[in-house]
Amino acid sequence: MLETVAQFAREVRAEAKKINWPAYRQTLMMALVVAGMVLVITGIVFGLDTLFNWAITPVTGVGG
Repeated sequence: MLETVAQFAREVRAEAKKINWPAYRQTLMMALVVAGMVLVITGIVFGLDTLFNWAITPVTGVGG
């Protein structure tokens, strides 16, 4: 059992060395793109929610 775990650990280490890790600048740029898209989509959802609330409130009489 212990030998199987050790073999697995060796194989994982060997595979991890094959990974082509992105550079710091590339990682930073991708993170900024993701953060920007989150803000844009959040704005769109907020805007649609506000629009639908404004449109539905007179019809239902319920809303904030």
